[in-house]
Amino acid sequence: MSIVNLYGCSFTENLISLDVMSSFDSLDCEVINYGKQSSSNSTIYKTIEQTAQPNSIVVIQWSALTRPMDDDWYVTESDNALYDLLERWYLVLEKTQELARERNLQLIQYIGWSMWKDNELNDYHRKKLNSYGIIWFESSNCWDVIESNCVQLQAPNHWSSNERDGLYHWDEIKWGGLSEWGRENIEMSQRYLGRIHEGNDDIDPHPSQYTSRRFIEDVLLDLINKKVQ
Repeated sequence: MSIVNLYGCSFTENLISLDVMSSFDSLDCEVINYGKQSSSNSTIYKTIEQTAQPNSIVVIQWSALTRPMDDDWYVTESDNALYDLLERWYLVLEKTQELARERNLQLIQYIGWSMWKDNELNDYHRKKLNSYGIIWFESSNCWDVIESNCVQLQAPNHWSSNERDGLYHWDEIKWGGLSEWGRENIEMSQRYLGRIHEGNDDIDPHPSQYTSRRFIEDVLLDLINKKVQ
């Protein structure tokens, strides 16, 4: 039986608390969830290194660039902060590729949410981002109930504008993740966890149970089955 390991931050860990892990039951595989809240990409890599069995399928939901990559490193405030953060991430991605070769791991990779716009990138970074086999999800111009995604380098108004009746206008996103897939495929009222924190009227932008289940059924199962065959 094939082994499928899931890695990521709360977007992945929440698959347990949201009770959607059963969506993987149709697979002839053992599925293990190693997701952990607030994990940096460095932490995700270290967890893979510690737990991924040879010849297994490894599903990675990469996390925020701005989360500390090492105990002694935090977000840079330089004029090239995005590029600095990307270069740090590339090192993690390259170590992941090397580990995959050593252990014959089959990788499925995506990000939790968009963290840059295409017009912020130069050709070097576009080429680098497309060189690691990451699956990108685009979203169209639309209205949404959230002002920005989860942890971001930029202020919320970098991502949305023109609030109208409690909704925010989002431009087209090219380099997106699970959040953008949800924005493109799930009806607005069902996308997010919503107003779940007592005394706080803000909408929690983590994917809802419905979005998480649909993403597994519509995206991940097919990708995993292709690796199993």
